[in-house]
Amino acid sequence: MVQTEENGGEARAGVRWIRVRALRAGALGLVLVSLGAALLAESDRPLRTTGPEDPRPPDILLVLIDTLRADYLGAYGFDGDISPRLDRLARRSVVFENAFSTAPWTKPSVASLFTSLHPEQHGVVAHGKRFGDGLSAALAQRVLTLAEFLRRAGYRTAAFIGNPWIQRPLGYAQGFQVFDDREAGNDVPADVLLGKATAWLQKNRSPRPFFLYVQLMDVHGPYDASPADYEAVEDSPGLGEDRQLTPEEQLRARPYLSGERGLLGDPGMLRTWRGSYAAGVHAVDRQLGVFLDDLERRGRLENAVVVVTSDHGEELFEHGFTDHGATLFDEQLHVPLLFRLPGGARAGTRIPTVVSLIDVMPTLLAFAGVSIPPFAQGRDLGPLLRGGDDARESVAYATAVKWAPHLKAARAAGRKVIRDEQSGEMMSFDLLSNPGEIGEGRGEVPELVDALDAHAAAMAAGPSFKSRPRGMKTGTAEKLRSLGYLE
Repeated sequence: MVQTEENGGEARAGVRWIRVRALRAGALGLVLVSLGAALLAESDRPLRTTGPEDPRPPDILLVLIDTLRADYLGAYGFDGDISPRLDRLARRSVVFENAFSTAPWTKPSVASLFTSLHPEQHGVVAHGKRFGDGLSAALAQRVLTLAEFLRRAGYRTAAFIGNPWIQRPLGYAQGFQVFDDREAGNDVPADVLLGKATAWLQKNRSPRPFFLYVQLMDVHGPYDASPADYEAVEDSPGLGEDRQLTPEEQLRARPYLSGERGLLGDPGMLRTWRGSYAAGVHAVDRQLGVFLDDLERRGRLENAVVVVTSDHGEELFEHGFTDHGATLFDEQLHVPLLFRLPGGARAGTRIPTVVSLIDVMPTLLAFAGVSIPPFAQGRDLGPLLRGGDDARESVAYATAVKWAPHLKAARAAGRKVIRDEQSGEMMSFDLLSNPGEIGEGRGEVPELVDALDAHAAAMAAGPSFKSRPRGMKTGTAEKLRSLGYLE
């Protein structure tokens, strides 16, 4: 049976909201005031593109394609026929060209997406290697999530989950009336989860708006897309020049990524790995396109906000490795972010401003007419979506490397700093001349160093919402092993 949350959760949510407000009135409030608009939500005004004649808040569909790096979509510059359906959606959407995750792996990134808190504050950063005690870091009950706010505002809420990290015992089900994580794992194709989402929408017709969250795993390793998907992308110029992997690179290649049947090409060649990853993008693009076409035929998108994004990217030997979670380079942090607005407003607009996944929650709350909570560390992107200019310097922050949470990054337009807070070692990059972040990174970007210092001080001074580790669902360890999280 799909687990649901009873109405008593509303009362509990109210209690937690009071507790969060009390915490906010202390140190965190003072810190955030000192940082100004870089951390505070920009506006409590709801974004209405359908006009006052339609007072009903928009439906909200949030699709997260796990492990999808931005530059493997045609809409973000990939040269090849890898994502025709998502590229079509992008032409009908507002595209944020420079959106970045707060972490290079799922648990902390999705926690930030749901709460608009940086990993240092929500505390869901622990990974672990064996899980012999069955425990893992969990999202605190006292922090309200996007789903909880929308449910309190009258939305029907449902989630269909493909990633085993995003499970009820670890706190991610907060606010969802339906939370289906029964089949979470790498072997659940997108059409299964999207079929469940379609069935829920058809069964739950109501005047009340819906918030639907779907997390798809087709791009995440192991790279098990069909031979047909591989053949569709294997000759794409976007995969770059082919070459033999060095012996060191072959030793570092994560074995789980090749799947049970092995890669559909020579595993000693670079383009085999990149093509196998790209095949997963091609597969999920096709399946998601069918889902969106069906919603459009049924008229379910006319008054809907559709957001497509990812939790993190994937390294494909740009820095000598495969997989994700181990570095803060752009291939692991730069994610797509598409906003299809009600009625297709501002279709085809592209916004170069640097934004973060922590900005998604306050933006969607503004769409729904819900006041943005004072603890939110992201900002409402509504002014940018409406066509306003952003003259301020925008900086996106990231941390929570699996086994090195002391690594921190600050990313601005054309510039980046990565620093080890334990050793003090730092890499600085001018991304205009060195977009691949190659070499030791010794460029001078003092303003980003200052921004990283201010951010670190704010995170240290603010309250931590880190909770005690909780037990995971039975069978989680085996699923995590299949996804490369356990050896």
